[in-house]
Amino acid sequence: MAMRARTRSPLARSAGAFAAACVISILVSLFTTFLGMINFGPLQSLIEADNRVLYSLGSPPMRPAGPTSPVVFVDINAAALEGWPSEASGRTPRRLLAKILTLVRDQKPAAVFLDFDLRDSSDQDQALLEELMRPSRPPVLIPYFFESPSMPPCRRQVGLADALRPAVVYTPFDSAFDTGSLYKVHAALETGTYGLIRGACSSYRLRGATAEAWSDVPAAMVLATRLAGHRRAGVDWPPRLISPTWRLRAKSQGLSFGRMAAYTWIPAGKLFWTNVDLSPLAGAIVIIGATHHGGEDRHPTPVGVLPGALVHADIALELQYPAPGSGGPAAVIISFLIDFAFTLLAAALATAICWHPLHRKLSSGGEPTFGQRLWRLAGELLIVWSVWLAMTVLVVVLSRYVSGITGVWRFALVGSLCGTIIVLMIEVVAVIGDSASRAVERMVATRLADASSSMEERS
Repeated sequence: MAMRARTRSPLARSAGAFAAACVISILVSLFTTFLGMINFGPLQSLIEADNRVLYSLGSPPMRPAGPTSPVVFVDINAAALEGWPSEASGRTPRRLLAKILTLVRDQKPAAVFLDFDLRDSSDQDQALLEELMRPSRPPVLIPYFFESPSMPPCRRQVGLADALRPAVVYTPFDSAFDTGSLYKVHAALETGTYGLIRGACSSYRLRGATAEAWSDVPAAMVLATRLAGHRRAGVDWPPRLISPTWRLRAKSQGLSFGRMAAYTWIPAGKLFWTNVDLSPLAGAIVIIGATHHGGEDRHPTPVGVLPGALVHADIALELQYPAPGSGGPAAVIISFLIDFAFTLLAAALATAICWHPLHRKLSSGGEPTFGQRLWRLAGELLIVWSVWLAMTVLVVVLSRYVSGITGVWRFALVGSLCGTIIVLMIEVVAVIGDSASRAVERMVATRLADASSSMEERS
């Protein structure tokens, strides 16, 4: 007795489509996670857009970890250079820097960080050296630069051979360290995926003149917050990477915590005005930096290109107002699980709304027409982006009540785009493949039929 051929019910075909969608969901999530770990230039603008949504809509609240000091950025911009003699390569005139430092220290800030490369000598060095050597003045932090082809990653310093550690490049102002009000720090910023700034290492262990001589140099803002009295003394070892929450933008002029100013931007030229209120400098962590043409201290960050001084200001805010949430491998795992749940939900809705009704219309084993495929594709894309939008709104709402939720899911713009591209590729490739298969099948069937007819005529 001949066996009857099994027919596939619409429910069975829909279940098979859902299983395929689950497999695709895993691949999409893995591919999205992989893209977040490699440098791929064309995706940088999308990553920045993703971060802008994160930090604009779901920025964590300002919650101090203890006593705080306001952060002030004294910006030596193009207007501040007017009337001052220029220096080589357009760098900031040292006499101007000395004058600004004097005015700032007169207001008794907690600490002053000079965010400048002071390795080269200048005929204007004497004025700055005299200000640095003045006794009983607020502390000044000078960045040291390192003699190394590449800085070791922050967390890989532990166990690193002394011969491989970077060495200090000294400055013309090292003699001022004997005064007791001048401190050496590092201003190195660590980059990550897509060449974007990740943050600053809390300290670097540097090679000395002999094998036994070495020194730990803290990050500028780590020492600044300690001098302000808000962190414990000593050097962080093993070191840790301090990643800011990127609360500031290139044009940010202020940030408040309640009625208190957490961050203030002051153009340097304003310091020379008469009857100007300089009280924001008192007790503050002051960063003197430059944004004028020739300053050349600009860095790509997750929220766009920022002056180095702003990056350090963000780090100072992070140390005083740490953002809740998880980081490191745990954040990657949680983000992957959320991305997978997002794609799984989209697959389940697409199965129920698009695929199952279509399979019920088709005869057992029948294939959809081109028009039916097109409508199904439109429905799939609408579902994917509707689910993404709904989850984005949900995360933004929950961020008001659940701290750190935006730190583990970055609104999945990249994941949504990858899913959209893969769905389009599957449908387009399937249509092209099926069309080619049917065309070849018809051609071969026609030729076989013609050959069979010819044989019959001959016989």
